[in-house]
Amino acid sequence: MQLQLGRRGFDLTTRAFTLLSLDHGEILDAGCRSSNADADIVEVGAESPSASIGQLERLRASFGGSIGVGTSDADVAAAYLAQGVDMAHDPQRFADPTDPRVIEEAGAAVLVSCYKGVSCPCLFLVERVQWARAAGIAADKIVAMAATHQLAALARIAVVMFDGGRGPDAQGAHVIGVMKAARVVRRTAPDNDVRATRRTIDTVSELLERRETTGAL
Repeated sequence: MQLQLGRRGFDLTTRAFTLLSLDHGEILDAGCRSSNADADIVEVGAESPSASIGQLERLRASFGGSIGVGTSDADVAAAYLAQGVDMAHDPQRFADPTDPRVIEEAGAAVLVSCYKGVSCPCLFLVERVQWARAAGIAADKIVAMAATHQLAALARIAVVMFDGGRGPDAQGAHVIGVMKAARVVRRTAPDNDVRATRRTIDTVSELLERRETTGAL
């Protein structure tokens, strides 16, 4: 099992990975820059095409890992894709089966998620994964952000990502998520301790690998 983001391949058979999601104003924050170093992937929430190139350059100056863009604005997404970002995420739309084609043409990966109010989130996510595949995006370039009870089902068709939220219970939620097949764990703000999350999921991944090879934890 592998996740392909640009030229970088993530081997998902033995460990899970971290994604730090930042809004456009957090890129310059010193706390964010230190958090970046502990993240495997950084997703930038972007607002305008004119600011996209400068944002991306600033982020690349402090972060050498994979970069994604999160936006519901097609022009912003196109600007980032033209600059070679590794993944695109539309948190609100993918309302049309043709939407993922722009991402496929750029050679990028896609992150699909479900917005609030959808009556059947799991079916919604499955449909969006199918749209991505129909657009020509390979399975190892499709990430689906899912709730705990959806992880096992979606892991059959995509790389699954889990967000354990914030607060004192977050690390415990991440343990459950990884044990239920999440291979990317999302953090959403610089005050979230990405380093602690990294240690937590590495420990769980090691225990799961031990169980696979020896039959015991």
